[in-house]
Amino acid sequence: AANVEYLKHVSIPETVTTIGFGAFWNTPRLQNIELPDELLTIGSYAFYSSGLTSVIIPSTVTNVYGYAFSGSKITKVVFEEGNEKTKTEIGYWVFGSCSNLKDLILSDNVVTIEGGLIYGTQVETLTIPKSIKTCAGGFGPLSQGYALKELIFEEGLEEIPAALAYGASSLERVIIPQTVTRIASDAFHTDNKFVIYGIPGSYAETYAKEHNIPFNANAGEYYPGLYTNSDYAVRIIDSSSKKPIKGVKITIGGEEVGVSDENGFVKINCFATETQQI
Repeated sequence: AANVEYLKHVSIPETVTTIGFGAFWNTPRLQNIELPDELLTIGSYAFYSSGLTSVIIPSTVTNVYGYAFSGSKITKVVFEEGNEKTKTEIGYWVFGSCSNLKDLILSDNVVTIEGGLIYGTQVETLTIPKSIKTCAGGFGPLSQGYALKELIFEEGLEEIPAALAYGASSLERVIIPQTVTRIASDAFHTDNKFVIYGIPGSYAETYAKEHNIPFNANAGEYYPGLYTNSDYAVRIIDSSSKKPIKGVKITIGGEEVGVSDENGFVKINCFATETQQI
């Protein structure tokens, strides 16, 4: 990309759907750029080592290829919500070595993230959207994100894929919603001392126990209004006589929580939206 070294501000026409390989490579004075609403792809090394400090990636984008923003001065990246049909794939090392990057917001369009996503950045907390399906094997997307302390999985995610947080050696807290029912064996770097926050009786708790990872049952604080601890009264009656039954033990998730009284009532306390077998 000749004669772009001195660019500071760029507005790309709405007719442009692709930003090609190395289009703004080594543009240290570039401060901001307006991407077109119908953009489809951002090529490899497109903003490599640029002075760009923030960017909003349109919801129409299907591919952000390897090293697209690597080594730039970017501090904040937002993947825009809004296009439900779009499936976005983020390539290898896209934000790797962006030493100023603190805020990375992924949308529900993102389905794939490859290795080195936050390598060498200052991202301390990251929310993984429920749309994520696959990650690169081996060198994980969060590997050597040395600033990463907190990883939050969005409610609705069903499976945490392989290699996602492998190599994220500084993790302290991993928040897993009740909707997760599968976690790949190498999803996490299990040598860490992180704590899993989840819902009692959830798969997250089972996984934590199986892998000797400390478990904290206060995930509700990370999903405001979604998980609330509530009291319920359950009445046990005979289906034929309709008379109350005394002494029936009630269990939730295999744990006894109460016994019915002489009127057939038992008080229980559980998360209001939790799907449990009673």
